Amino acid sequence: MLEGFDEHENRVQNLGPSSSGNYIHALLEDKFDDRDYLEFEQEVSSGQYDCMGPELLYEFKTKTPHGLEKAPFERDFEQLQRYLNSPDVDADQGQVIYINREDFSNVRQFQLQLNYNTDFIADGGLPDFSEYEVYELDLD
Repeated sequence: MLEGFDEHENRVQNLGPSSSGNYIHALLEDKFDDRDYLEFEQEVSSGQYDCMGPELLYEFKTKTPHGLEKAPFERDFEQLQRYLNSPDVDADQGQVIYINREDFSNVRQFQLQLNYNTDFIADGGLPDFSEYEVYELDLD
C-alpha cells in the first residue's frame, strides 16, 4: 500500500484510466521530488521515462485490480529495456512498479535483469541486449 495517499483515493476513483495514471504519476513526483538523486519525467532518445535514480530506472504503471493480478506485462519490460539501452540513460537496471489505480491498496514491483550477450563484440559488433529476466520483489 502506498502510504499517505488516502485523501486522493476518491479523486482517482472518478477518473478514467489515462487520467488516473497521470494523477498518480504526479502524486509520486510531488512526494519524492525533494530527493536530489531522482529525476522525473525526462525525455530521452527512446521516449520519456518516469523516474531515474543513480543506478535504477523506474517505470510506473497503474492497473485495475484484475490487471494487477495478471502483471507483469512483457510490453512494459520492452519499454523499460528501450530506455535502459538509450545512450542518454546512465542506469543499467530497471523496475516496473504496478499500482492499483482504484485505491492504491496494492503495489507490485518487478526487477528487470538484462542478460548481456557479448559474443558479438569479439566479431567487432555491438553487444546483444535483447534478452532479459524479470522477477518480483517482495515488498513485505
